[in-house]
Amino acid sequence: MAFQFESPYSEQTEQRMRNVFGSLSEKDRRRYAAIESEKLGHAGQRYIAKLLDCSEHAIRRGASELDGIPDDKLGDRQRAEGGGRKPRLEENPEIEDKLVEVVDLHAAGDPDEPDIVWTHLSPQGIAEILRQANLPISGPTVANWMEENEIRRRKN
Repeated sequence: MAFQFESPYSEQTEQRMRNVFGSLSEKDRRRYAAIESEKLGHAGQRYIAKLLDCSEHAIRRGASELDGIPDDKLGDRQRAEGGGRKPRLEENPEIEDKLVEVVDLHAAGDPDEPDIVWTHLSPQGIAEILRQANLPISGPTVANWMEENEIRRRKN
């Protein structure tokens, strides 16, 4: 027979715990869950993870952060610096080369203002051309790139 951890809290207390947990920042959630699981000892981590709908990994990470709170390396940040996915163009530089190529084929300018470059293609249209060339990119990413490079869309 498998071990069954019995809830040490009433339904009302559990609901309050979920409410408090939901109102906290990501970093504080990890730490709150870690403290609650430490109070319960063996199998407390699994119980708290299920109760608060968070991962056991997040609880372990929160527990490792608890001792360092007076000298918190994260400061106001929720996650360590450098986390998250890298921008698509930074991750795959050949996409930018292809973007330049596509825009050059469909670009024009203003003879009175040589710095202004425009294209008749929409960002979504450019993204579709690149997707057909097996270079995955989204319309909003293309729009951001166009804005950074001061490329405008021609409007009638």
